[in-house]
Amino acid sequence: MTTHDQKVIAAAQQLAACDGVLLGQFSIAPLAVKIEPTVHGTVLTSPHTTVAKFKSILLKT
Repeated sequence: MTTHDQKVIAAAQQLAACDGVLLGQFSIAPLAVKIEPTVHGTVLTSPHTTVAKFKSILLKT
């Protein structure tokens, strides 16, 4: 794990009481599995939410 990854995880842990955390950069999405157990709310990632949105759009057409 890189220093950058450790800093991202530490920053997310400071948001533990929030209803949710969005990992907005694709490059940090893999850290969600390490962050999820440490926060109270939902952890969303850019790749997952983007794919889910596109899928919902495509299924409507």
